[in-house]
Amino acid sequence: MVSPAQQLQTAKNLYKLVYLGVFAIIIFVFLEPTYHRLFDGNWQRGNFPYVWTFSLDLHAVLGYSFLSLFLAQLFLGYRLTKNPGSKPAHRILGRCLLYAVIPVFAVFSAWLIYERSTTIPREQAVIFRQYIEMAFVVLSELLLFFVAFSIRAGWAIRRGDVLTHIDSILMAFMMAAGIAIIRMWYFLFWTFSGAAPFSIIGMFFVTMATILILLILVFSLVGRLRENVKALSLLAVVTVLIAVLGAPYYEFLDVT
Repeated sequence: MVSPAQQLQTAKNLYKLVYLGVFAIIIFVFLEPTYHRLFDGNWQRGNFPYVWTFSLDLHAVLGYSFLSLFLAQLFLGYRLTKNPGSKPAHRILGRCLLYAVIPVFAVFSAWLIYERSTTIPREQAVIFRQYIEMAFVVLSELLLFFVAFSIRAGWAIRRGDVLTHIDSILMAFMMAAGIAIIRMWYFLFWTFSGAAPFSIIGMFFVTMATILILLILVFSLVGRLRENVKALSLLAVVTVLIAVLGAPYYEFLDVT
């Protein structure tokens, strides 16, 4: 029988690989537009320039700040086994993330989603096109579950449940990385087939399926699926409900 300590170490090792892979995707996806903004003065991905840049500037500053602090927190967390002296710093930064950084990032991300789904003319919305309202709904799902899993992580560590804490952190991070994974799917389709068969909303559901499958696989490998099945089920149910109830307002496949 696997002891809690062994299970914790196994989970940390496997989650570390997931974090590294997803961090690589985030940097790959957002490096180009960030480079264009810093050196060319505009947000641009490929041949698509972005407009109304203030909201993107603020989101980028907060996003990179969040990623940097999150990386620091992960480093401190993984150092706890070898260096227990890092525990106070880990606790302080954790409280800063939970009570300040995550709420601020979430609030301004919500504003960004609203602002960019209501003020950009449809003809300049690039891949959102006629699906702007549904884009608002699906991106809000990512944001809400990011907040919910972050709160779950905070509750777990208050109870001394370290395993549920790191499970929830992983789930919250995957929600935050959702938009980068969507764009990674587009990159793969554009690279290997020349076109993406899914609309932006269709790609969202492909991304959610990808995230759910990955989390189920990872939790199964470390023996943590049963403890997280309710959270994953809620995520799956909400995603399916949005897909079904929103069906009249989007095309799953890119028919244009």
